[in-house]
Amino acid sequence: MRTSLGGFPFLSHLKTIGPSVDPLELTFLGMIGVSCVGQLAAATEPSVIALLLPQAFRTVWLVILMLGCFVAFIGVLWPFDRIDSMLMEIIGLTWVFVALLIYGAAQIVAVFLMHAPLGSTLAGILVLLIGAGFGVKAMRLQRVIERLKKE
Repeated sequence: MRTSLGGFPFLSHLKTIGPSVDPLELTFLGMIGVSCVGQLAAATEPSVIALLLPQAFRTVWLVILMLGCFVAFIGVLWPFDRIDSMLMEIIGLTWVFVALLIYGAAQIVAVFLMHAPLGSTLAGILVLLIGAGFGVKAMRLQRVIERLKKE
């Protein structure tokens, strides 16, 4: 079965939610959010975060990342007022953006502190790019809201 989402039949149900739903965004938010819940339940953190951040800040970082994922996820799927939906998504994406920037920067700093292999540097850069993508999406949504207010 071929769908408009590149031939992925397991993503075809997303078309019924709305044409503005980005399945890649939902996939990233869902994976990161579920990972955060698992880390909170198991009381574990990524090793670079554990190395560079104090315990209280690690917990706050993880909660911000988890809540950001869930608020953005709910904002994307919010079936009521579109402005409220975009505002929720902006708030969630901004939290995710900040948390991923902290994590990506921590990975790159840890490379220099621990003389880690090149793969760690590339992983840090990838996390920074994913975080930047969420930040750009939040800024674009903010511009859409500003245009809608002018009308």
